Amino acid sequence: MLNSLNIAITGAGGFLGTSLVEKLSLSGQASAIHALYSKEVATKYPLAKKVVGNLEDRSVVADLLDGVDIVIHLASRGYPLDTTKNYQSINETNLEATKAIIEVMQKRKIKKILFASSGGAIYSKSDSNVPYNELSTIELRSAYAENKKAIENLLLNGTGIEPFILRISNPFGVHQLTHQGQGFIAAAFRKLLEKRALPIWGSLDTCKDFLYIDDMLVAFLMLLEKNIEPGIYNVGSGVGHTLKSVIETIEKVTGQKLNLLYESGKKEDSSWTVLDCSKFRRASGWACTYSLEDGIGQMWQKILQQSYLK
Repeated sequence: MLNSLNIAITGAGGFLGTSLVEKLSLSGQASAIHALYSKEVATKYPLAKKVVGNLEDRSVVADLLDGVDIVIHLASRGYPLDTTKNYQSINETNLEATKAIIEVMQKRKIKKILFASSGGAIYSKSDSNVPYNELSTIELRSAYAENKKAIENLLLNGTGIEPFILRISNPFGVHQLTHQGQGFIAAAFRKLLEKRALPIWGSLDTCKDFLYIDDMLVAFLMLLEKNIEPGIYNVGSGVGHTLKSVIETIEKVTGQKLNLLYESGKKEDSSWTVLDCSKFRRASGWACTYSLEDGIGQMWQKILQQSYLK
């Protein structure tokens, strides 16, 4: 049972990590949470253990994983369209961090790890507009994608650990607002609140699979509590929405008009990315329950309730 598990979460200060710690804490669905933060932060929720440090430090990893049953690996430096020149160094850091986790898990006989990979960055470009399944062709068009795939390979390479790799589409939620550079919907809300123009690179006809955070968190919880075969699973809404339709939905929900600033220059991104999540549905019974408008509406209500308008 989930409420009897001790769970370690890396990247607890990020968008996904903050959301997951909140979900597990408020629901009481874990016996103990060990959370890793890269820097000292105030935490709203009770933690069995709060660790501050970097995963490259084996002593930090050993402390984080002491007495846990499952590791949820969310920590990652860099983001999909990051143009940082030293990305090779960042990728090496991410790989070394994962190696450190695997080593400690093997020593402690911790058998299960959940890894947040990317369903929006690693599949090849296609003109067929057929949703990507887990066997679709891989095309690593960015350093970010290369890194995610390298970690997948590392976890799948006979470690003796059960890897559950989630290729997540484009998750969005209120905690994304505090993390610059993450997510089109969060960027749009941020610019709306700041009364500034939203930069647009490329075409508004670009179509993506957007997943509201609450649906994604349910997927994580199902992996924790159900007897599911280890492996790779796509997790997304399975529905494509153009950036134009996202903007129109935000304007409808908020009653406010977004100002758009069209930028020159090309960013390496696919014009159509939608995930086929039938494998995960069959394995777990999971289903996406929030439409794009429902998720954006929920996010806007939370923005109004919290301090983002101050």
